[in-house]
Amino acid sequence: MPQVLYCLTLSWRLAAIAEGGASSAFRVLGALFVLVAVLPVIFLGGGVPALAGPSYALAALSLIALTVCCFLFGSRSWATSPSD
Repeated sequence: MPQVLYCLTLSWRLAAIAEGGASSAFRVLGALFVLVAVLPVIFLGGGVPALAGPSYALAALSLIALTVCCFLFGSRSWATSPSD
C-alpha cells in the first residue's frame, strides 16, 4: 500500500506541473492508482474473489504505465531542473 500511495502522490504532483497531454496522462494514472488502492478492500473485505485477478493486473499495469510515462515525458522542459 505505501508504494501505491507514493505513486498516487507522484502522479498528482506531476499532473500539476505537466503541460498538455502529459497532464492528462498523469491524471488518468492518478485515477488508476485510486482504483488500485480501493479494489483490495472490495475483494478482500467485501468477499468478491472474482476481482482478485483484475486487481493484481491493474496494479501491475499502473506501475508499468507510470514508469513508461516518466521516461516518455522526462525530457520535457517542465520535467527538467532549471539551469543556473
